[in-house]
Amino acid sequence: MQDTGSTVVGDDADAGRRLRTVDALVGIAYAVQAVIVGVVVSTVGARVLLPVTATFTAGPTGASSEQRVHVDIAAVDLGVAVLVLLAAGAIVRFALLVPALAVRRSEATAVGRNTVRWAEWSQVSAVTVFLVAQLNGITEVTSLVPVYAMTASAVLLLALQERSGGGAAGRRLAAVAAVVGIVPWGVIAFAQIGATVTSGAPAVTVRIITLAMLAIAVAVWAFVWRAGRRPVAASGVADEVTYLGVALLGTGTFAWLAVGGIVLPSAL
Repeated sequence: MQDTGSTVVGDDADAGRRLRTVDALVGIAYAVQAVIVGVVVSTVGARVLLPVTATFTAGPTGASSEQRVHVDIAAVDLGVAVLVLLAAGAIVRFALLVPALAVRRSEATAVGRNTVRWAEWSQVSAVTVFLVAQLNGITEVTSLVPVYAMTASAVLLLALQERSGGGAAGRRLAAVAAVVGIVPWGVIAFAQIGATVTSGAPAVTVRIITLAMLAIAVAVWAFVWRAGRRPVAASGVADEVTYLGVALLGTGTFAWLAVGGIVLPSAL
């Protein structure tokens, strides 16, 4: 008669090996893309700088626009930002191959605790939405920071939802996360509509990037909803592999649309 405890340990070991294999493959995919983007951007020499600005009132409350001071705080290099996103994805994946971290991650995944997943996605999605907002003409730091913060917060709420154990509390947290997460996209939609009304529609490439990233965001939420309705034991590793695929697809799609549709044409 086969020992049940040995079977469980064996299954956990197999799951851990599968996660490490997928991490290695995904990390290589990120790294290869990062190298290619780095070579392309440095070879072409094109720089697309996305401004970050602030507006301060120089006069009394209610002062006219002529009495306001516009300051350029910084400029985000789109090519470098894309490179950093890809490199960060590779670093996280390779870091999880360290034996001690791999074991802890595998144990956490087996019981439905995916802290690394939510921490990583909170930053990747927040930075991506920040850049999408900039591409749509949003430059004010007072708008960009909330867009970043709300996107990251929405994802971190999913981590709390995961730890709530499901039920009514989990559904409420998921609902709050959805409400918070949709706000940045509403801001971006407002910017697109405003640009269309006042000065013509945004560039086709920008609209494609925006819709593609919105589709990825919807895919992540659908993944979370589906994962929350299945037993952890039956879906832990499979869900993590699905997340890794969606994250790689989203980051890669944004990277190549941004480089191929915006950075490279700027050099022509």
